[in-house]
Amino acid sequence: MLDPHRSYGQWLGLECIGDGMNYEAINEELLAFSLAVRERYTQRSKIQNYDPPKLTLLCDEFTQWSSKCSHAATFFDACLADIRKINMHVMFISHARTLKGLGGTSGMADARDAGLLELELEAQVDPVTKEAAPKFLGWLKYPGVSLKNRQRVRLSKWMKECETFSGIVEENVPDGVGEDEPEEKNLKVSDLLNEPLKSIWLYTKKKGGWVSCKQIYQADIKVLHGKKMVEVRRYLGLLSDYGFGQIEEEKRADSNVRFLAY
Repeated sequence: MLDPHRSYGQWLGLECIGDGMNYEAINEELLAFSLAVRERYTQRSKIQNYDPPKLTLLCDEFTQWSSKCSHAATFFDACLADIRKINMHVMFISHARTLKGLGGTSGMADARDAGLLELELEAQVDPVTKEAAPKFLGWLKYPGVSLKNRQRVRLSKWMKECETFSGIVEENVPDGVGEDEPEEKNLKVSDLLNEPLKSIWLYTKKKGGWVSCKQIYQADIKVLHGKKMVEVRRYLGLLSDYGFGQIEEEKRADSNVRFLAY
């Protein structure tokens, strides 16, 4: 956890770096992570079935790092690589999606839009404290999708218990947004996806069990007409990244890659 402004007791259970606005320590960690990406990919080319320990980096207050951390741009560039294949993951918390706010440079705009899964959370004013409080509503933008095609989402109800403002989150919530009815589970999940991911997920969910890339490619899925096998494989990787299923692709040809929908 990288957080230069954390308070006492915050992020208990996590290794925290940057206490007291220690940007030098954060900068060193950014460099270490970038070097680890390169090293793991080197090992992946030498070791069969390479499966290193999972490493997830959570970056808070990231909007301030581009000016205070010299390795921010290199780190951000490394994060846009396909690091899931080496069991590395990053979550950015930022007050802006500008390249400066994300530590990158102007030439990386296309890479940002194509490589990041973005969730913009909304807030509301607590009528008692008059301070900002979570609204548990937001907008989800998938990689490669334009901002105007973002999806309206609501955080799961169990997350309300993690906050002290749970008594006000029902105010001004649009009817039907984020209802957790069990019988509508498949509909709700698929509605979070844009095409062609939505159709692929629905097909694999209906088939049940492991489904090969070849099966999906040969199925009569309208939105996949004209697509190549390698593109279908990439879609399965995205579904896996987003938590909609599990992919088996190590040392497999595109046609033999398998996907299990959750």
